[in-house]
Amino acid sequence: MKYIYLFFLIFSFNSFSISQPVYLQKYSGIPFNVNGNQSMNPFNSGVDNAKIQFVDINGDGLTDLMSFDKDTSLYYYQNTGTSSVPKFTLITQRFQNLYFKNWFYFIDLDNDGDLDLFTGGELQTMMYFRNTGTRFNPAFQLINNQIRTNSDTVILSEANCVPTFCDINNDGLIDFFTGSSLGTITFYQNIGTQNNFSFKFITDFWEEILILSPVDKMNLQNSPPFIKNNLLMDNERHGANSIDFADIDGDGDKDLFFGDLFSKSIYYIKNNGTPSNPDMIVADSAYPRPNPYFSLGFNSVKITDYNGDGLPDLFVTILYSAQTRKNMIYYRNIGPAGNPLFEFVSDNFVSNVDVGSNSNLTFNDFDGDGVKDLMIGSSDPRIEFYKNTGTGVSPSFTKITDSISIQVGEENFYMAPAFGDLDADGDLDLILGSFISDSLWYYKNMGSSSSFNFVKQGRGNQFGITNVGQSSTPTFCDIDNDGDLDLFTGNFNGRIQFYENTGTPQNFNFVFRTNFYFNIDVGNESVPRFTDIDGDGDKDLLIGNVDGVINYYKNTGSISNPNFVLESNNYANVKVFSNAAPEFTDIDTDGDIDMFIGNIKGGFFYYENRDIVGITNISNTIPLDFKVYQNYPNPF
Repeated sequence: MKYIYLFFLIFSFNSFSISQPVYLQKYSGIPFNVNGNQSMNPFNSGVDNAKIQFVDINGDGLTDLMSFDKDTSLYYYQNTGTSSVPKFTLITQRFQNLYFKNWFYFIDLDNDGDLDLFTGGELQTMMYFRNTGTRFNPAFQLINNQIRTNSDTVILSEANCVPTFCDINNDGLIDFFTGSSLGTITFYQNIGTQNNFSFKFITDFWEEILILSPVDKMNLQNSPPFIKNNLLMDNERHGANSIDFADIDGDGDKDLFFGDLFSKSIYYIKNNGTPSNPDMIVADSAYPRPNPYFSLGFNSVKITDYNGDGLPDLFVTILYSAQTRKNMIYYRNIGPAGNPLFEFVSDNFVSNVDVGSNSNLTFNDFDGDGVKDLMIGSSDPRIEFYKNTGTGVSPSFTKITDSISIQVGEENFYMAPAFGDLDADGDLDLILGSFISDSLWYYKNMGSSSSFNFVKQGRGNQFGITNVGQSSTPTFCDIDNDGDLDLFTGNFNGRIQFYENTGTPQNFNFVFRTNFYFNIDVGNESVPRFTDIDGDGDKDLLIGNVDGVINYYKNTGSISNPNFVLESNNYANVKVFSNAAPEFTDIDTDGDIDMFIGNIKGGFFYYENRDIVGITNISNTIPLDFKVYQNYPNPF
């Protein structure tokens, strides 16, 4: 397991000091039970538009999983199980800090016994990284950022297409194939040697394959036809594609799987030729039978013998939409050799917690059992509920429902929940922000402290809250220490609106004070949270934004009269892909504040605070720098 330490280097101008808070990034450590299955990688930030490859990256004889996400990170899941019972554990979200543009492929193209790396580069070129390490400890060095053919023309692969490598003519040399937005496939033959590859352009219309997709948005089950050696028709279209070869029928030659931008299923193109002379003919345009896979479109296929039984299994990722929670689909092959029969196993293969898009977390004791549970809002829209079935010291979360029962209407998109006891009846009520509406929505808890029942009370203007802006992200804090909850909300413009509660704990009355709280502007998509991050007894303000960072505003005032001053525009040097949505809570009841961060990808990060912050005087204490340390070595 990999951990990442993040800690503040503190400088003090006098004898008073603050102990150094230490954050430890963890990919696991808190059990999550999702739909009856224990999550292996609950804190992997979510999976969106993953391009995957199964490969033995560390030379231990077990197939690992590499996944390139839309956040341009290469995720390394090590197989910590066996060949027959694999178990993929996330080791790092930035494998060897390699940079990728749009695709990747590990392959031993120079026949030296270790894996080299090819990726998409700038301007749709192909980059080559040679493995200068070993098969057990690879180290990748950029050799060429523009691979050229034997005639000195640059090899191009369209940015939105996913190419592949395959020895299609059985000459012992691995060739290169890339699709195009025209619906065709370009073939570069390897005419080099076993130890020195050289690609020759052969054709941009390989096997006369042309994929056309009819314009049909009404019928999700309508899969486009496969057309070979035909003209484009007026009512049909084509787009980016993902291709991969595999001998799926066990006849010794390579068949082709083709996912098209506008196809909701998968094309299976059978090789009716020989291992050295392919003849590609359509076998199916909705694969696999008898229960084809359908999505919103642009499916990417990988074939591998996942469980070591000698039969090729099927994996599908979705490149079209990033909002689905069904992010990596696994079909097990239960048929006889040469006649595959695929049985659906999972649509969350890497076993993470992923609500689709724009996760917004809130920890609180929702059922009155004394431990903190978890609610997660999302863009789906829904609010998922995870009950803490563990203890305060050793939390363990079990998913109770995909969506708590609330009546929704105009706010039915991008749910950002905030919970607080607004009427002092002992249970938590709900205020809901949304993307479309410029109002907040109020749901009174008509249940009890042990069994919530949120009943819609109406639009925000029914209790004095209007014009909060789109992408509203509310939060509560008794900022003036008068015993009732005040209301703050971020929104798309990056500022914070403040509504003072001039009522009582039993009867709230939110009065608008400002839409530019302390002149704070974090850019776009502000998500505010209040917590005593420095342990001085008053609430500080931390704000996530569209850039994926957290802005830290230190409270230099008092408990009842705050004054917020920017301390850091990148708190703890933590950066997520986009739309950082922080949440702070002492999840393990060890006396310090831990940090969770939701993001646009629908998962979340967990940073355990490993040091109790003790303060005697912080008036002259200045964080000078933030550093990242690891107690697990960077892989290889």
